[in-house]
Amino acid sequence: MAKPAGIDKLTGLASRFGAFVAERCPFALSDAIDAFEAVAGGRLSGADIDALREPFRRELTRRLHGRPLPPGLADTTPRTSAETRVGQAYAELVEACDGFLRRAAIEASLDADERREILQGMLL
Repeated sequence: MAKPAGIDKLTGLASRFGAFVAERCPFALSDAIDAFEAVAGGRLSGADIDALREPFRRELTRRLHGRPLPPGLADTTPRTSAETRVGQAYAELVEACDGFLRRAAIEASLDADERREILQGMLL
């Protein structure tokens, strides 16, 4: 399988994000990474990650809905068109990616003392 552009050089949050998308929706890996790279730049703090959530949602949605569907597809289930089902899958991916970014923002916002406190709570 061919690697999406830039996948060899992903590091840090972008690498973890790519792995998350590859696990959830491998068909959209290239679009998701390209959307992430389009809205994110450099090292991101918790506030920076949180701030890019909405632009990322818009960018990923734009890219996914830009994919053409073959005309004349049958209903995936009775009264559910293929277009509707694909739209649902796209929405699920956008929501999952938003959740990933929210969790990453929380993680990035923790200072060393908070991390130690969490670790102590886990050890008890």
